[in-house]
Amino acid sequence: MLWNVVNFVLLIFTTIQAELPEIGAGFTDSLDTTCNEGLVSYNSVQNCSRGIEPVVDGRACSIAEWTVMSDGTEDDGTCSMCETGSCQRCPRWERCPSGSLVFFSREPHLASQSDILVFAINAKFVRKSQPRHRREGQAIVSLCSESSHYYPYISNLREEFPTFGFDLTLGYSRAYFDMHSTFVPHNLMEMLLRPHRERFPTKLACAFISNCHGDTRNIWMSRMMSVMQIDSFGSCNNNKEIPATLQELNRDPRKRIQVKNEIMKDYFFVLAFENSVEYDWVTEKVYDALEIGVVPVYLGAPNWRDYFPSGGVVDASYFDSPEELAGHLVAVAKDPIQYSQLLNWKGKKDAFDGLITGETSYRWNLCRLCDWYHDDFKTRASHNEL
Repeated sequence: MLWNVVNFVLLIFTTIQAELPEIGAGFTDSLDTTCNEGLVSYNSVQNCSRGIEPVVDGRACSIAEWTVMSDGTEDDGTCSMCETGSCQRCPRWERCPSGSLVFFSREPHLASQSDILVFAINAKFVRKSQPRHRREGQAIVSLCSESSHYYPYISNLREEFPTFGFDLTLGYSRAYFDMHSTFVPHNLMEMLLRPHRERFPTKLACAFISNCHGDTRNIWMSRMMSVMQIDSFGSCNNNKEIPATLQELNRDPRKRIQVKNEIMKDYFFVLAFENSVEYDWVTEKVYDALEIGVVPVYLGAPNWRDYFPSGGVVDASYFDSPEELAGHLVAVAKDPIQYSQLLNWKGKKDAFDGLITGETSYRWNLCRLCDWYHDDFKTRASHNEL
């Protein structure tokens, strides 16, 4: 039975190859693995049993992420190439809005064969860790999802890693990286227009902070807790446990966002404090709250107004002290009219006009890289050959 399935997928892929330019040699060898794992689909890319539809514009590319870490093993399975909480199993096919078709793998033995090789620059990254061989004409890309507050070297990756020869740098900061990659939800407009579920909050504020290295956000939370009730479900200032009914769900890292959402809906406010205060360092915290309809209390990027509507967020930096902020939250929670004004942005089509959009989302990194590869990298390579 398995052999028949593999043959079926290979037959489909042969049909696709007749319409597509050649992608990285050797990636066809992973098709049987892909099918066995269950082909992950997006848009009109179908699963193994139904085949794969040809791309619209005849473009395809293969992308590999180099994942070898400091202990010589692969990482813990967290995909750097997709939006937090929505990571899909690899290898996989991805259909892009532009019509391109991407094949993505995180298997080290395929790194030298891909069109694009991505180095995920993070806390465990090994500077000397590179594939022994590289395909001629391969594009080399860096992806960074860490804050320069903790890793200052990311502000100039090309000087820090001169032997890598990065053709493109990808990350959160528009000042540091060539391509802007954000935590903005890829379905931002859908989220914007979706009606809020009716909520009847009974609790004041909650927090989910587990990085307790004495940074600004933990100091603020500690001082606020001396004035108001904050239920802390994270490791920092922990005073509340995950409800027993959600414990089993919480054991699955992929479902923890569901647990967080289920908890948040009972609260007026959630502390959306970033782990560092830095321009463009805007993570998923605020968007998680906005989607549920909880008012986020934000402490982080000074330019946060580039990302989400100011009318729906309480800006912690506006207040002279954590105690003053806490007093304000207590007062707003007691005033239904004032609190409802913080939810008025919902459903307004112009609420995010002029702001950073979901097109920059981590969810679209694969597609954006493939489009860059065809529209920019290959074009420049052809000009250099002339």
